[in-house]
Amino acid sequence: MSFAQTSVTTEWTVGDVTRCFPMSLLVFHKLGVDTCCGATATLDKAAAKAGITAADIMAALAPCTESDDEPPNTFDAVHAASE
Repeated sequence: MSFAQTSVTTEWTVGDVTRCFPMSLLVFHKLGVDTCCGATATLDKAAAKAGITAADIMAALAPCTESDDEPPNTFDAVHAASE
């Protein structure tokens, strides 16, 4: 299965995203999203708790979740989260 066939939505939980896209952990940490106790929160709820929008999370996760067949580039994911 290609990574591109998996469309992340704001209804996914933080844990769902980190299981499918391990590099997302770096993005979540950079954004201040709780990936431990908050892993059961949807991206919408996690964003609100971190004081950002769901759109901010989705944009920062794009380098991790929109790759075709190769694992995401760590640098790109962390850089996107810091912009």
